[in-house]
Amino acid sequence: MRMSRRIAASLTLACAALCMVAVLASPAEAYDKEDVIIAIETGRTGAYELATRLLTEAIESGELPTHIESMAYNARGMFWLERGHSENALPDFDMAIELMPNDPEAYYNRGALFSLEGEEALAAADFEHAATGYFDRGNLQYDRGDFDKAIDDYSRALALNPGDADSFYHRGLAFKKSGQYDAAVEDFRMVLQINPGDPEAHNGLGGVHMAQNQPELALAAYDMALELEPEYVDAHFNRGLANMKLGDFEEAVADFTRTLRLDPEDVVAYLNRGDCYLLSGDSTRAFRDYDKAVELYPEYATSYNTRGKAFLAAGDYENASADFQQAIVLNPDFKEAYFNMGTTLYEMGDLEAAEEFFERAQQLELSQGESES
Repeated sequence: MRMSRRIAASLTLACAALCMVAVLASPAEAYDKEDVIIAIETGRTGAYELATRLLTEAIESGELPTHIESMAYNARGMFWLERGHSENALPDFDMAIELMPNDPEAYYNRGALFSLEGEEALAAADFEHAATGYFDRGNLQYDRGDFDKAIDDYSRALALNPGDADSFYHRGLAFKKSGQYDAAVEDFRMVLQINPGDPEAHNGLGGVHMAQNQPELALAAYDMALELEPEYVDAHFNRGLANMKLGDFEEAVADFTRTLRLDPEDVVAYLNRGDCYLLSGDSTRAFRDYDKAVELYPEYATSYNTRGKAFLAAGDYENASADFQQAIVLNPDFKEAYFNMGTTLYEMGDLEAAEEFFERAQQLELSQGESES
């Protein structure tokens, strides 16, 4: 009996995870983990009997960490399947799940076995567990910033549960974070096909349109989100950004004001509303909002940098300099603050000092660009 593509893919994933663990392992544990890796690689060449024996030796050593032991049982179960011994595969999958109850791979593989044997109810239960596990693991990968792995796990969840709006929504967020905007739009639209009344999906769709520099489409999406949920604070804030992008500062001020009514400590809303006031020519209200942002969160470097730019535009170089210096103290890698400080010193006639700040801003530009590539 040959492995299905999904079972083979699961084996590949298990092997990749084991390889990563082996790299990180301490020398005292490396031998047993290396045994498991060698066994899996051996099985991938088609030598299933030898792979099964090597995995058995590793398991019986009693020295494997729990998560590695679970992977070993899972892999051995798949090799038993390849050899046509489903009666041996089942207890191995059971043990893998007992050792790691939240591992979606083991649930998936056991579900595949049940499906092959015609036990559709048991298969469905395991696939449901696997789908939940993939979704939860996708959330963990997303929180870690590993968006490609998150997308892969959400996709696995959707393969098992194609109507899961939550998986589409979260995969849409991950696609947006990874710059795959068209795919993100499709996922949010899928959410809305499943649940047309989901304000978060409309809000997510608006965010993608903003990333695509389509503020008109974003505005329509935020309007729909707010029609569905009038007190949706994130949608008010995001609509403010869209109106700001469109140059409608009056509407943007209204949106940020609603945001602050719902969340009076939203520092970024104060900063954005301050920018709108400043661009509208109302510097008094602008500085009032900047001051409030600093008061609410005195450790937030962006507040000082934003207020500093307003001082700089007004020709108040002393206060601008003080704000940029404080921004740099709070965030020594704040590239824009160094550039703004250089500009302020240049306007004050201190060209030598200005050059030092410009050079530092350029260094940060280069180093941060390399880290992002």
